[in-house]
Amino acid sequence: MGNFEICNDNIFDLIEVQKVINCPELSTQLKAYVTAMVDPVILPRLFDKTRHEAVKDIQELTLPLISTFFKKLEELDAFDAVSYDCMITIFTLEFTKTKDQEVVYNVFNRWAELHTNRKSGWLNLIKRIDFTKVSKKFMADITSSPMMLEVFEILGLSKTDNLSDKIFHCHATFSQSEHNLNRKLYLRDMIYYTISPMFPLCGLYIVGSSLNGFGHNASDMDLCLMLTNKELDQRRDAVPILNAIKNKIAKVEWVSDLQLIVAKVPILRITFNSPFHDIVVDLNANNAVAIKNTHLLFAYSNFDWRVRPLVSVVKEWAKKRGMNDANKSTFTSYSLVLMCIHYLQCGVSQRILPSLQDMYPEHFNNNCDARNLSVDVTLDIPVEDRWKFNTDATLSELLLGFLKYYATEFDYETDAISIRLGIKTTRSEMLKGNASDTINAQWRCICIEEPFTHMNTAHSIYDVVVFKAIKNCFSSSWKCLRKYRDFNKFLNGPNIQEELGTHALIPPGGVLFNHPKDGTIYKSDSNDNPKSPIPQKKDVVEVENMKPSPVVSVSKKSQQPRSKNRKKFKKGNNKNSRTNLIEIQKVEKEVVKTK
Repeated sequence: MGNFEICNDNIFDLIEVQKVINCPELSTQLKAYVTAMVDPVILPRLFDKTRHEAVKDIQELTLPLISTFFKKLEELDAFDAVSYDCMITIFTLEFTKTKDQEVVYNVFNRWAELHTNRKSGWLNLIKRIDFTKVSKKFMADITSSPMMLEVFEILGLSKTDNLSDKIFHCHATFSQSEHNLNRKLYLRDMIYYTISPMFPLCGLYIVGSSLNGFGHNASDMDLCLMLTNKELDQRRDAVPILNAIKNKIAKVEWVSDLQLIVAKVPILRITFNSPFHDIVVDLNANNAVAIKNTHLLFAYSNFDWRVRPLVSVVKEWAKKRGMNDANKSTFTSYSLVLMCIHYLQCGVSQRILPSLQDMYPEHFNNNCDARNLSVDVTLDIPVEDRWKFNTDATLSELLLGFLKYYATEFDYETDAISIRLGIKTTRSEMLKGNASDTINAQWRCICIEEPFTHMNTAHSIYDVVVFKAIKNCFSSSWKCLRKYRDFNKFLNGPNIQEELGTHALIPPGGVLFNHPKDGTIYKSDSNDNPKSPIPQKKDVVEVENMKPSPVVSVSKKSQQPRSKNRKKFKKGNNKNSRTNLIEIQKVEKEVVKTK
């Protein structure tokens, strides 16, 4: 076959010829032209015209190019002339996720408006857009589209369902904006480049709500400093590491204040000067499970578009009703997220969420190295015979169902929540084979299993009077929303504190209070029977003047049994390290006594 010039004007004729003669030489020339293509405007049509076995290899070349030039192709209206089969083949869920959702919507909308017979195809395409990732302004703009009624119906935001509309609007109002996320990413980089000279092989990871898809604009930023893939003793090793970081960044001009808080997982709380004065950072050291949790919850937040709006509204409702503060024997935000996921797994007639740990064990397991996890890795769409997506339930139905489930159906005495299992289970099943008194003591008022450590994330709820008020709030909120369907009334109803009145919290193990005469602290149990006086201590322990070792590192020596370390310190081998150990021992005693 002789040489001839291929161009955009004749390539489609040559494609048709190739379908008939299947000439290897022509195939080579066509592929060379597509690979070196300068003007991409014909790529969608080329993809459409090469759905034939003889030119299948040419079609395989066009799809990556469509992905590369996608924004430009949208500007050139290059998708207007392609068939529905072509559109549905190009815009797979995986392909669509990687693109700007607003640009994808514009492509679909323009494609549908050109021909009236494309309406049904448009409805199928539009389901692949994640509307939680579009801006509030964009959502407001597209309501003027004559086809927006179908969009609202697909989203469960039908104009006849005013409640669903308000739920989604609440989510769009409070959820973390892309601008705020970018600010946090920039601040994370600033902190990393400041402390990385101390730990050259470290990694600094955003964890928690700022990255898991359930963040609000007012959310603090949690950071995890990873030094090793092995677990550290949080009290022995993490405190000196965080204290060394505190001393390092105390002199940085953009840092406003630093506070080292010794808890079960010690954190360094950092506040900043302008322009980051509105962001608070809690930094921990080597708490790898936080990275795994973030990775898992991010996957849940993206599995179905309704998960994020439901969680946003439940968190805002709990906050306004006084049920989102672990210090007051109520829920943590993390526990509320797990409750929502459990409901979508087990509390609906047709399941909306599976157990991702069961469906994707290679992605979500305890044995993986947390440093290699990334929220950018997309999951394969489950095959239909293994999982069928439920798109019927509206947001209003799900919110009412959530409240009803925890008001009337969930048995707090016997039932337990485990998104790891993804099925209804009981306390006895969760505790089977676990003889640890520490773990058993945690399963008090409500049992919500942490998906990796299997501990109770709701152990902060210990006061039975407060818990009764919480259950009453679930019940009254469900009845109110079902009767009036008034979202504002539901969101801004009475705070549980009104029911609690002057009730005083009694922590497990008793409380500490000052004697009115001599200032001596007495310990009291839940029956308010004074015990013998004990030395006065602070309720909150803050490490201010600990002297770090000359080199703070994670070594094999630091992971040896403590008795061996003590023996070395008694010999006076390292004066500074001995000071550290004595201080940490004091802190441990403080924490034990305050508990």
